[in-house]
Amino acid sequence: IDDGVMKVRVQDEEVSFNLWETMKHPKDKDVCFKLDATEEAIMVAIKQVHKPSPLEQALVNDLMTLIPMKKTKLVNV
Repeated sequence: IDDGVMKVRVQDEEVSFNLWETMKHPKDKDVCFKLDATEEAIMVAIKQVHKPSPLEQALVNDLMTLIPMKKTKLVNV
């Protein structure tokens, strides 16, 4: 970091970030960032859409009991 500029170098490429310009905030206090709230709402909607029915849950659970478990050899000690 030199004079508020951070430089990142990878092989032959270099990217400079002016830290003073990136840290500016909007002067309007009513501005809000909606990304987090929108992303959370999308995740809730996806969970509701992909919620398995009771029948599907029962079938999946029964299927898991039908899958043969790995046989283990019992040894008397």
